[in-house]
Amino acid sequence: MVIPVFGGVDVERIYRGLVASPGLTYSAIAVLKRKVVLEGAIESEKVRDVNAEVDRLERAKKRLMEELEKLKESAPEEEKDLLDAEVMMLEALVAEATELILSEGIRAEVAVKNVFERYAKQLKEASSSTIALRVHDLEDLATRLIGILMGVYEKEVKLLRGKVVVADKILPLDFMNLIRCGISGIVSREGGLTSHVAILARSYGIPYLIVSDLDVSTLSDGYTCILDCINGVLIINPRESTLERYRDVIAMYRELSRVCREEALKEAVTRDGIRVHVLCNVGSIEEAKVLKSYGGEGIGILRLEFVYMGRSSPPTAEDIEKVLEEIVNSVDGEVTVRALDIGADKPVKFLQLTPESNPQLGLRGIRLLLQYRDELLKPFIEATLRLAARVGDKLRIMLPLVSSPIEVKEFMKIVEEVENELREKGVRYSRPKLGIMVETPAAAILLDRFVKAGPIEFISLGTNDLTQYVLAVDRENPRVAHLYSELHPAVLRLIRDVVERARRCGLDVEICGEMTSNVYAIPILISIGIRKLSVSPSFVGRTKYVIRKLNVSKIKPIIDELIDEASTPEEVREVVTRLLRDFGVKLLV
Repeated sequence: MVIPVFGGVDVERIYRGLVASPGLTYSAIAVLKRKVVLEGAIESEKVRDVNAEVDRLERAKKRLMEELEKLKESAPEEEKDLLDAEVMMLEALVAEATELILSEGIRAEVAVKNVFERYAKQLKEASSSTIALRVHDLEDLATRLIGILMGVYEKEVKLLRGKVVVADKILPLDFMNLIRCGISGIVSREGGLTSHVAILARSYGIPYLIVSDLDVSTLSDGYTCILDCINGVLIINPRESTLERYRDVIAMYRELSRVCREEALKEAVTRDGIRVHVLCNVGSIEEAKVLKSYGGEGIGILRLEFVYMGRSSPPTAEDIEKVLEEIVNSVDGEVTVRALDIGADKPVKFLQLTPESNPQLGLRGIRLLLQYRDELLKPFIEATLRLAARVGDKLRIMLPLVSSPIEVKEFMKIVEEVENELREKGVRYSRPKLGIMVETPAAAILLDRFVKAGPIEFISLGTNDLTQYVLAVDRENPRVAHLYSELHPAVLRLIRDVVERARRCGLDVEICGEMTSNVYAIPILISIGIRKLSVSPSFVGRTKYVIRKLNVSKIKPIIDELIDEASTPEEVREVVTRLLRDFGVKLLV
């Protein structure tokens, strides 16, 4: 929501939005004018030398290819397959644009734009959310290519350093380029709280606000702003009185950040002596090796997708075992490995997956693994069985997106099959502890049946998907993203019920997902009995800071009543805010 003002466009304007990544900064803004670049490629007179024009396009392509390769070198493993896809898309885009230049004698910029628009029209007619993402990727490439041809990006790094970048939308490739430029924050009109870019922003500690009613065309480079991703506020051209008020807040935020860095290396123990383990969400070998410096006590979820990305064939059991052993040996605490979770929205090169109209409800998680048991599941099982013989209980594995106890039974049949094969070969093996991701309402409701279906010893609540499925909200859809909230009472009641069922079944419980990084959720999760939280490494300090301030025996009655009586996420947040303040937690609100 924008708070109306009177006068020129350079007076103070206040917008309210959704906080995708916390932080606080005061800086000049830089507007990403993607649309302006595309519109700049207007029809003009025919070129005299088509070969020279093709050469110009090739030089632009070469430069963009070099940029993609540089990004690939510094990108986390799980991002590299995305960049490989960008390279292939760029090759196709330039090939068709070259044909247009030669056949119609048009400028390279216009040729690229025409090819993009034709592809975009065809893709949009597919009416698939996955295909829509490909349109965004293609638009990103076309815009960058035209920008290079027009000389728009020549001084990008110097111009963006220290700025808050504002755009209609930010794509993953955008973000990785912006990080290289040293930006201080981002604001977009489109986006979701659990979108790829939001997760990246939290990982890098970059403040990110999503403002759905932002009119980017009314903003100009050089405007100043306060980006308050604590309270969800963007203030354009703040008055002196506003700046004066925020100077103390910014100073307090910096002090709180310092305190949280100190808290990160301490144990998370509540005031009444309850020990809580704070683990980390990890998606690469590099992250695993540094999590101890962040204060992480182990790996709550190791996303294994990076082992599969960018490959032309599936990894062997030896490939997987080698990676897992390196990670397990680099971490002091337990390592919980999630089996591969891919689908039509997160494809790998060596599987030809059919595009789906709703991939979040399609062939992914354990469903896909069981369908590709020889290519995907058996090598994973063999690797973990062999490694567990050497590292023991330090290694745990869990199955993603289960919705039927039959899936666990089928998985165990394959485990027994692999064990027989290893026994015949005389290879030592041991079963790691097995758990399931509780991400579907079916898994939450039928938890006791899953326990009977196989030797389940623990569960991990995957709150991103669970919240989405409970609320029937597409978290990637900007038109309904504001309805997505882990603090919704329906979600909280279900989580509490799952924890109680798990306790009766004798299961260990941990929770992962973006909910664990929500400061307002932490008191609730601790009160209902969760003693293991898995967070992004950059949130370990803040999580421990909040936990060490709490007294569970005092807040539990308040939280129980809140979950029973609240009707909206806003009610929950209001009560928890008062509670946190009473216990001396600095919220900057």
